[in-house]
Amino acid sequence: DILNIQREYNENPEQYRKVLLKDAKKSPAFYTHPYAEELKEFVYTPEQLSLEIPDIKYKSLEDTPFQFIDKTEQLEELAKELNKATEFAVDLEHHAHRSFLGITCLMQISTRTNDYVVDVIALRKQMHVLQEPFANPGIVKVFHGADWDVKWLQRDFGIYVVNMFDTGQATRVLGCSSYSLAYLLKDICNVTANKQYQLADWRVRPLPEEMIHYAREDTHYLLYIYDTLRRRLISMAKMRSIKDLRVYLNMVLRKSKEISAAIYLKPETKDFYYYTIISHNAASLRKIQLRVLKLMLKWRDYIARIEDESINYICPKDVVVNVARAMPTKYSDLRECFKGKNMVPLLEKHVPEILAAISTKLQKHNEVVSLPIAEPMVIAEKIAPREPARGPVPEVKFCNEDNPGKLFHIAANQIKLNEPWSILKYYNQDEVKEEVNIETIEEKKVATISKKSKTLNKVQKATQKHSRKLEKLQRLARSSSGAGKKKAKKD
Repeated sequence: DILNIQREYNENPEQYRKVLLKDAKKSPAFYTHPYAEELKEFVYTPEQLSLEIPDIKYKSLEDTPFQFIDKTEQLEELAKELNKATEFAVDLEHHAHRSFLGITCLMQISTRTNDYVVDVIALRKQMHVLQEPFANPGIVKVFHGADWDVKWLQRDFGIYVVNMFDTGQATRVLGCSSYSLAYLLKDICNVTANKQYQLADWRVRPLPEEMIHYAREDTHYLLYIYDTLRRRLISMAKMRSIKDLRVYLNMVLRKSKEISAAIYLKPETKDFYYYTIISHNAASLRKIQLRVLKLMLKWRDYIARIEDESINYICPKDVVVNVARAMPTKYSDLRECFKGKNMVPLLEKHVPEILAAISTKLQKHNEVVSLPIAEPMVIAEKIAPREPARGPVPEVKFCNEDNPGKLFHIAANQIKLNEPWSILKYYNQDEVKEEVNIETIEEKKVATISKKSKTLNKVQKATQKHSRKLEKLQRLARSSSGAGKKKAKKD
């Protein structure tokens, strides 16, 4: 079966992925966290909860032993060293500019005495060796802003974290002016972080010395920052005279546990980002333009999955919105939507497909909205059997979608109907044009007036209640001022 699936995929990968995408939309998460029980039941180490935290000063980068790991034997030795430690700091370097899901390129680890940088691209299949120290509840793993690091470890290496301390969460509990690692480095270690390589392409090999130096800084000082933040959390409880001095420390540990319990799931097409773009542009776009915007967002997501490219590399957000506004059906019109930006070759390849999809969407919209004004003679069909009508049939207004502001009337004597009607199908040249919900004008007026009167009554009652309270306060003020005058006169 596996060989057959692989053969089908090799023959027609695009069609095969379409099926997978279609099935994935209906399937919920099919697995739970494999260390859910350990996360629920493990007990924090005495060193973590100690109120007396030793001040272990860090060494300089030059004086700290460093090892770049790109061989299996070196990785196995690292796992043994980490199993002996009581805590170690971790950070990841990730690349997502030219990949749909992204890829972890580098792992930095620091103990109290050593720094390590692991080439996870070269050792991708062997990274499971580090699962033992990462899942050991007796060893504290220190991260900064671990929300995505935890998920990337699961996705790329199958590594799950048990017993973690997130210094990013500690900054939030302490109410720091910034939550970034650069702020902590400057505030605690007086080190100015070089953010030149923050968005660098970490896939390049061999890595330049400057990039390795930048990567080491992310974890080299992190254990000292961890100790300092714990002391500050305990000091904050003392300053506020709280009996349980570990209350803020426990808060950070609880938040860190919640992050480590997260499960990586592949991104959906209609995610938060998708709905944010639509909501931000809904007011300025017409209905058909919104449909084109949704079409472009779905198309961009699909191509990004098939080609393993970043959605923003294929087509940036502002270009997608420009295409939705212009609704181009020609190449020249589509080119103008980029406003001087280069059209990437991948998008260039799919231009006919985009223009055809937009043309189809416009054609369908025109078929719906291009309804002529109804002829005077209208044939009414009964929709469901009901009681016989009582009283005359009122005059009805119909709205034409081509001219939303223009109404036309149908006189009551032009409609022969033996039953009360709420839905009318009208025909022009024996073709069904539209199905319309009908209400009398008098009923609408009555409903509107009734709603306004109820609102007015509420306002009047609230005003009367407020005025009564005001009068009471004024009486109290007068009586208190009168008593004060009498007392002064007596004295």
